[in-house]
Amino acid sequence: MVSDGYENLYEWHNREHMPERVSIPGFKRGRRFHALKGNPEFFILYEAEDISILGGPEYFARLNNPTPWTRKSQQNFRNSQRSVCRVAFSSGAAMGGAALTVRFPPHVEISEAFETRVIENILKPVAERPGVAAAHLAVRESEITGVETEEKRGRASPFIYPSATIIVEAVNRAILERIEREVLTREALLALGSPDEFDVGLYQHEFTLTADA
Repeated sequence: MVSDGYENLYEWHNREHMPERVSIPGFKRGRRFHALKGNPEFFILYEAEDISILGGPEYFARLNNPTPWTRKSQQNFRNSQRSVCRVAFSSGAAMGGAALTVRFPPHVEISEAFETRVIENILKPVAERPGVAAAHLAVRESEITGVETEEKRGRASPFIYPSATIIVEAVNRAILERIEREVLTREALLALGSPDEFDVGLYQHEFTLTADA
């Protein structure tokens, strides 16, 4: 049951915001996850056919013309994180019931060498583990991410723009907790050349909307 404090948020996001986004030509799917551990409280993932869609006129037309419901709902968001990303790696065609994320802060420089080490030493082996649905590495495209829009100006607090995010999806949280303990450890990431600042989150899937729904 949705509490009164979240009722408007869920109604807006389910019935207006996500349908509005997914209806943009080139958008494939939108998904929302709710935190089991870590911050921010929600992890929302939109997938598009190409990164150019996320810098295109149709998308920015929506961002610069927020609806009254969007303007009202945005006042409830604090410390939101958002980045437009290129997909540096993606393995697995399925969607998981839970997701493990590792986010790197805005000021961190993600090198090609680090990307390669993460892909080869972590994501490719993890993608083959039992119960894992998919593994991804998303790296911020700074030019598109940084464009100022009317929606951004309407936020209660400024966005934070992670430089990259590791995403592992699995059928349940137990599988992801084991991966966090055994593979995506602080020691393992630092050994690959990771910056010493990153945030780990564990999320439960809540809602998915596809472009053909």
